[in-house]
Amino acid sequence: MKKENRCLLSAALVVLSCVNLVLTLYRIHLLLEERERRRNRVLEKFNAYVEKLKARA
Repeated sequence: MKKENRCLLSAALVVLSCVNLVLTLYRIHLLLEERERRRNRVLEKFNAYVEKLKARA
């Protein structure tokens, strides 16, 4: 394999690795956002339940 081809292949692998890293980090970000949304929904339901109990008392 020619040296130029080897350099191009190495550069392409570096670029693809960087793209893969960015996509993986973005996926983690989306998963964390979804977890936060779910947690907030649970807290809102709990707070509504507490308010309902307070209204009865």
